[in-house]
Amino acid sequence: MEHYAEIRLDGRHLILCHYAFRTWNQIGKKSVNLHGHSHGRLKPVLRQFDVGVDAQGLRPATLDEILQRKPVVINEDDSLKTSKGALTTPDGRYIVVRGRLWRKTNPDLAKDERKHLVAELMSARREVKEAASDPERLLAARKAVDAAKVGLGERGAVWWSDGAPDFNRHMAKNTPYAEWYLDLKAGED
Repeated sequence: MEHYAEIRLDGRHLILCHYAFRTWNQIGKKSVNLHGHSHGRLKPVLRQFDVGVDAQGLRPATLDEILQRKPVVINEDDSLKTSKGALTTPDGRYIVVRGRLWRKTNPDLAKDERKHLVAELMSARREVKEAASDPERLLAARKAVDAAKVGLGERGAVWWSDGAPDFNRHMAKNTPYAEWYLDLKAGED
């Protein structure tokens, strides 16, 4: 296995490396850098593409599919909040915070159950803050946070039943929501 390779494929000069580059061989002659390692977290530059599986929506992608993506820069601010609060995906499964998807609470939870779990979550988060210097107490508090989030449907098994995969904590631009999200970002300009 090589750490670096240059190949020609379908008339394109491809620079392949696990790591992304700021500049690469024949960049001025329209060569393309294909890399991994960054898990979709780098701001893309022209003719540079993250080809790691998590940047492809957890599925294989052809070279043509990869090259058809628009290299865009996503601002890492909270500018996509709506007047009703956090930006929500069209299917209502996630909110978007600084470009990242976070699974929403299960909308089918009974009101009292949701209220109880939110109170448990807030209590556990306070305990995490207070237990910082006590490793055993901190571990127990973190487990309580996780249990409340699982109960709310924000972690663990998904609450929808159509078989769609979970993209919790993925960058929106690297998921099937990418086109929707990028269209929103383009509308801000």
